[in-house]
Amino acid sequence: MNKFLDKASLTTGWIKTALVSVFSIWMIAVLFGTLNDENLNPWGLTAALIKLGLLLAIVVLIVFKTRLWELIKSKQKILIIALVTAAVAWQLIVVLNASTSIGWDVWSVHTSLSDSKLATLYLSENPNNTFLFFFQYLILKTFNLSHTWLNVNFINLICLDLSLIINVFSVWLLKRNAVKPLIIIQATLMFSFIQIIVPYSDVMVMPFVSLIIWGTAMMKQAQTNPTKLIGLLTFSLSSLAAYLMKPSAIILTIAILIGISLHFLQVKFTKKNVLAYGLSLLVFLLIFVCGIKSFNNFTYHNDVVKIKHDQGQPANHFIAMGITGNGAWSPEQVNTTNRMKTTKERSDYSNHIIKKQLKKQGIFGMIQFFIAKNYSNTSDGTFGWYRGDGPYTDVNKPTKNLIQDIYYQNGKYYKDYSFVAQIFWILLISLIIFGIGYLSEFSQMLRLSILGGLTFLLIFEGGRSRYLIQFLPIFLTLAVLSFDSAKIMIKNIASTIKLTLQKDH
Repeated sequence: MNKFLDKASLTTGWIKTALVSVFSIWMIAVLFGTLNDENLNPWGLTAALIKLGLLLAIVVLIVFKTRLWELIKSKQKILIIALVTAAVAWQLIVVLNASTSIGWDVWSVHTSLSDSKLATLYLSENPNNTFLFFFQYLILKTFNLSHTWLNVNFINLICLDLSLIINVFSVWLLKRNAVKPLIIIQATLMFSFIQIIVPYSDVMVMPFVSLIIWGTAMMKQAQTNPTKLIGLLTFSLSSLAAYLMKPSAIILTIAILIGISLHFLQVKFTKKNVLAYGLSLLVFLLIFVCGIKSFNNFTYHNDVVKIKHDQGQPANHFIAMGITGNGAWSPEQVNTTNRMKTTKERSDYSNHIIKKQLKKQGIFGMIQFFIAKNYSNTSDGTFGWYRGDGPYTDVNKPTKNLIQDIYYQNGKYYKDYSFVAQIFWILLISLIIFGIGYLSEFSQMLRLSILGGLTFLLIFEGGRSRYLIQFLPIFLTLAVLSFDSAKIMIKNIASTIKLTLQKDH
């Protein structure tokens, strides 16, 4: 029994080996996908990007070949503050100059804020976006703001930056020497992340996902019971909010609970330990279950919008779309289910689609399908900008300013932007792969949650990398926690290559 318990850990035995192996293989597959993405196609790049790249290369050479590097190291705090300030300023400029009407569900939620009839129709059919609707509605009402695209985009921007700030607090608790790399990486993301003008649950759930990580870090690192209790409450409340905002975000919570359960098997089964773990689980369940029931009751008994019972899309509707076509949103299935009167009818129809598709594809066909879908789910470094959903911007209208020239598909520098965004995504995935040697319990829980998220996107509606946005706090935190291990592995690989070349000569 003791031997079995010793192996039931994320950091030792067969579970560690299986997790690291599957994660490494899957991440390498993701990396190959990113390297094969159309964003890397140099055709269409402008001379401006090439000149900028050459200029940066020259600056880097000068810095490392002179004493400037020592000066930069001595002034790194000032430079980091300047970088973050510039990134925030850039975000504000982007929101002010690129905000526009966005289509699909984003438009439906936004328009529902000022159209009660549409709100009733849309939220009755899509109750999963009810929390998102009220989240935006209450913020706008509290600050007496009008229901404009600009205002909801500022809410979206605050959600992103709040998430990035919380990530810093989490990493500070877990590994303080990783804080500076995190800030630099996140500032780089701030320059390239155009999804701040897409006010949807993908970005707005991010602060809650970051809070889940922070709450877990507090529980694990705290030395006093009051701090651990604050961590538990943060973890529980943010898990509830994340689930209500975007149900798939709960995957992180599930991975953490699995990790905590495995850790519990390693501790002595004393009365104190059993009581501590048992009470913590009870607190979490009370907050989570009671919170969901309370919000569901509020959903159908509020004075803002009347939402009808038994009209929503069932969970298997998203599975049916997820295994049909390219696994993305299916207008045919949506239109068909919307004509049905009850959730049960829609569920029966979706079950029929699922059975039909599984029978048609067979085992090997589904494996091929999932390989192709994983590529669609993860390859795009713009996180679905102009891919799979739409419309985003009106490409028939000419761009009005430099920002639109960069980020709009019909803009002069759009290819430059998508190329740079792809490079960032490739580097982030590479960092996670090279850092596989960092095997703390926390990093393993993050790896498990990423695998869970990728598996979810294979089964449910996916087909574009927009759905990865909700998991970005996990990717960012894992990347910097394993940063030192990644540097060591890269140095070892470089040394091996150098020795091999010397032997050949």
